[in-house]
Amino acid sequence: NVVTIAGGRRRFCALTDNGELWCWGQIYVPVGNAIEVQNFPRPTRIAGYPLP
Repeated sequence: NVVTIAGGRRRFCALTDNGELWCWGQIYVPVGNAIEVQNFPRPTRIAGYPLP
């Protein structure tokens, strides 16, 4: 279940009750040694959550 939703100008994120983080919109993604902005039209789980 979603416990918190937060939005910015270009992205939205939802935190679930089990600690998973899901975001959609323009998300910064590491690519090699750089970071680029990619567009995610559907909620995408963000790696590294829940935090240890």
